Amino acid sequence: MAGTNTNVAASLPIAVNHDTQCPLRKLTLDLLPETTNVIEIDSLENILQLVKQEKVSAILPTYLLADSKLVACDSRRWQIKYYHCPYH
Repeated sequence: MAGTNTNVAASLPIAVNHDTQCPLRKLTLDLLPETTNVIEIDSLENILQLVKQEKVSAILPTYLLADSKLVACDSRRWQIKYYHCPYH
């Protein structure tokens, strides 16, 4: 789980991508209890902006933690197979 403040992130809603095939969405929904406040968002960019504004937390790829405003809220890590969409 990632956010900008580890103390605040635990109390925030969790953001997931609206795309039902997104592997991070699937992992998030598998890990969280059904009672968790989950918000569906249409793009990764929008999820990142909301995380940086401390409005949500999210499970994100670790390479995004290089951004100085994002921190890991815990030490858990998962191996996820990503898919790539071809650009035309």
